[in-house]
Amino acid sequence: MGGKSGQGSLEFLMTYGWAVLVVIVAVGSLNFYYFSGSSSVTPETCFLGPGLGCNDFAIYEDSLSIVIINSLGRDLGEVSIQNSNCLSLTDPITLDNNEERILVLEGCNFNGGDFVSEDIELTYSFIGSSIDHLREASLTTVVQGAVNSILFLETDLEETLIPDYWNIQKNNSESIVIVDDIVRNGDYALKFNVDYLEFGVPFDVSNNKSRAELSIEDITANLYPMDGRPIFYGWSIYFPLGYEYNVSAPDRYNIVGQWFHRPDIANGETWEDWFIKYDNKRMPPSVHVEYEELITGQRGIGIAWKETPETPATNIGDVEINLGEWNDLIFEIKWSTETDGYIRAWLNGVMFTEKLDIINMYNPTPKKLKVGLYRGPSARMENTVYYDDIRIGGSYEEVDPNNY
Repeated sequence: MGGKSGQGSLEFLMTYGWAVLVVIVAVGSLNFYYFSGSSSVTPETCFLGPGLGCNDFAIYEDSLSIVIINSLGRDLGEVSIQNSNCLSLTDPITLDNNEERILVLEGCNFNGGDFVSEDIELTYSFIGSSIDHLREASLTTVVQGAVNSILFLETDLEETLIPDYWNIQKNNSESIVIVDDIVRNGDYALKFNVDYLEFGVPFDVSNNKSRAELSIEDITANLYPMDGRPIFYGWSIYFPLGYEYNVSAPDRYNIVGQWFHRPDIANGETWEDWFIKYDNKRMPPSVHVEYEELITGQRGIGIAWKETPETPATNIGDVEINLGEWNDLIFEIKWSTETDGYIRAWLNGVMFTEKLDIINMYNPTPKKLKVGLYRGPSARMENTVYYDDIRIGGSYEEVDPNNY
């Protein structure tokens, strides 16, 4: 009886076992190839071959970006990529052993929403050798929209609330409020109000600085593609007639916009390390916008830039503004830890500064925009300023307040 049962089981496995095996393989393949998220199921693969890692990548309608890690044990030179759907090669770069760099192909022609499997040609040579090496890399993903047509962030206040991607740094209930009496577009705008010793964060208390600011949350800042392409920032700002400013004080700064640095946690940096290194201060912004007095005696906006945390801030451009009127500010910034970064700025549609070939990132961590009022210890008067139409996008047109 037992022999017949065993024989029957064996015959069943021989007859149907292949079907069970197919099901197991299929399920395993799905788990291997698909990232299961709450919103979608998207296949993504990136393979460069032994010794070269692909840490991240993306294909857009107009460009292709890939993060490459060199694990070949030797420094590489003349590293470049090309793809048949993109216009040209990337500019060659060096890639030290264990170093990670991003390469961006421009002028591509992909269709947004398509699932694609693309081959790219990766060329390189070992430092000290004249022999060129060629690899074919394979990328599989869904094409995203063109970066220059993306609006990453929009704050227009029309829902009468401050979006939760902003961290609110204020002293009291009147420091930052939504108003309907002084508005650039729509029905509402933001009013920032600061008086002497109105601290917005604990750091201000020991330094006698006053603050009412909105700071983008870390998780939102991490979404911006700071991968070699410029990012555009735009907002409208209104200084009331009679806006006071203590011109003669040595620490008189009155910052109305800044790009804040953070530790590169992935590479072992911590806030504690920064506090020790910089006399219990957080990393200073590499770029900030300041309300100031111009050499003409008129009030204006100035842009300051710092190449490193230790170097003094350098004014790279200023322009006269009109009190009692809305002023539209737009910035185009290519963020870079190399000397290929740049900053351009416009006031009411007219460019007033362009600073090229600069380092404007202390580390590769995406920068956090902050807007509002941040003042030095000698600012002892009360100040009020209004903001509207705060946007971050991939092009000038996407952030221009005149387009809304």
